[in-house]
Amino acid sequence: NMPPGEWCGYFTGFNYSEAARAAGGEFTGINGFHSMQKARSFFEYRSYTDNSAGTNARLDGLRETHAAEGSTRRWMTLSGSGGQSHAAQHGRPHEVFEPSTLPIRPGDTAVFSRGHLGMVEAYDQETGRLTTIEGNAGDRVQRRTYDLNNPADRARFEGFGRPARGDFSSPSGAGAIQPADTGNPPDGAPGARAADGAPPTSAATPERAPTTGAPNPLGQLPPRPADAVSGSEFLARTQGMSRAEREEAIAQEILRGNVPDFLREGRPVTVTGRGADGQTHTAELSVAPDYLAIGSDDDFVRIPMTPATAQRIADATGASLPTSRMVDEIHRGAEAHLTPQPIPPSAQMMSNGYYGRHQRMVEGQREQAGIPNGTLISGHKKDVVLSERLAQRPDKVAIYGWHQANGKPIQPLSTVHEASYADYSHGVRLVSDQVKVDGQWRPLAEVLADPNLAPLLSAEGPMHVTRVP
Repeated sequence: NMPPGEWCGYFTGFNYSEAARAAGGEFTGINGFHSMQKARSFFEYRSYTDNSAGTNARLDGLRETHAAEGSTRRWMTLSGSGGQSHAAQHGRPHEVFEPSTLPIRPGDTAVFSRGHLGMVEAYDQETGRLTTIEGNAGDRVQRRTYDLNNPADRARFEGFGRPARGDFSSPSGAGAIQPADTGNPPDGAPGARAADGAPPTSAATPERAPTTGAPNPLGQLPPRPADAVSGSEFLARTQGMSRAEREEAIAQEILRGNVPDFLREGRPVTVTGRGADGQTHTAELSVAPDYLAIGSDDDFVRIPMTPATAQRIADATGASLPTSRMVDEIHRGAEAHLTPQPIPPSAQMMSNGYYGRHQRMVEGQREQAGIPNGTLISGHKKDVVLSERLAQRPDKVAIYGWHQANGKPIQPLSTVHEASYADYSHGVRLVSDQVKVDGQWRPLAEVLADPNLAPLLSAEGPMHVTRVP
């Protein structure tokens, strides 16, 4: 029983409300979908009908609250779209993608340029094929398909939105519905650390480190499936695969939530330094405590991967790869340090055998030191990083790190290897794509591109490469 008139927005809001009710809660953003303009403003944290200073301040505060909870609304625009232009003109948070990298998923809102709304049913990045479910499409609900590689179809869309977890609340006043209930988990204060930065020496190894409530770079991953394979099983199953097949298997396992629980708590790293204006600024990053891994808390493998796979996962989780300076700061802020353990080079460096061998070496050192999983640790892998060099060498992988006990990295910033290269020493540590600068939450990409603030987080000046090309 939709109201008369253009009811496509009511249909979209109704679906979010029904999903929330099924989880025992409610969708508090229902009034943000009564028109295309209202929906666009909703995802930009603005009100289409009230642009007063008081309302804007309230919505800015709501965004800060959502960010602190680990999940902000996402406004994903296509390069050159009206949605990108509108958000940039008004200084509103947004992300810009090409069809091949657009990280939309079922349940996202499709915002059309012609004043229409729909819901994403499926999207294929490789082909650009988008399937939507739309209300008020010929006076009824219809399934429609579009080709986002076709300029005419692409021009139909302002962008795509995803509500924050905080937009789904419990009627009991208990706060946001938990990720396992909504299917929309959040995005992404260090604990005690020895004064000299040495790892803990307690003989008792807790099951995992205590949580901190910091934003989580992996928060948008679904819960780990009950039938998910362990880390050792994954290595066995992919043993005979080609490298391309293994990369796809890595992406599929992580994106379906097959990661250890201890990776799901972000850890804060605070960076203080001078900006180009000569003033002191403070940035607080939220970083994964360890490198991306496949499996359970009891049986997992820290899994090397290509930068393309890493970026695909980052896009889907509201995260980013770090810069070399961020890797340095993570090492300085780590709660515990491991010592690099190189394996003599051979033709098998990218094999599952080497991956498993290095995993056992790292785990042996961690367990001997009494460091619980979930602790922010560093020193055991090189990082796949963002670098300005990739603008000129987009077919390469940028790596950096593997810090020694003296704090100096074994691996200087390098773009020698092809982008398809991923040996046993490589790791992917994701950081949240939101960073708190001087007490205000801002998109990480925006800060990296800011000539004044970039020196806090970049050793290469303002960054134009804020994602893998």
